[in-house]
Amino acid sequence: MIDFLSKLCNKISNAISKISGWMSTQDLSPEREEELLDNLANEIVRRKLDEDAILEILKGMKRFSYQISYLGLITVPFLDLFGINAYEYAILFEKPENVERLVKKIEEYRKQNNHRYIH
Repeated sequence: MIDFLSKLCNKISNAISKISGWMSTQDLSPEREEELLDNLANEIVRRKLDEDAILEILKGMKRFSYQISYLGLITVPFLDLFGINAYEYAILFEKPENVERLVKKIEEYRKQNNHRYIH
């Protein structure tokens, strides 16, 4: 248990130092944005999380994407423990247009695959 808490404290400390400099200066290349959106849309459809209600919630969140991206940073150290690099997603969703791009990609994958698993 002490080992786990020690790792968690280190992760939180590292995350705080990254956050302080990252968010104000970090930008993703258009290619990286596209890759992240493709990966996320693919996973959402593959896991059958692409219901219309969820898409409407995403569309509604577009106005608050900047604030939500900062709130998401609270979870970054915990996601990092599981090998999920959430920093890039926080940066990605600072831009409201990326939420709309994600919704369009999900709808596109749904049409292409008729709710079948994407491999």
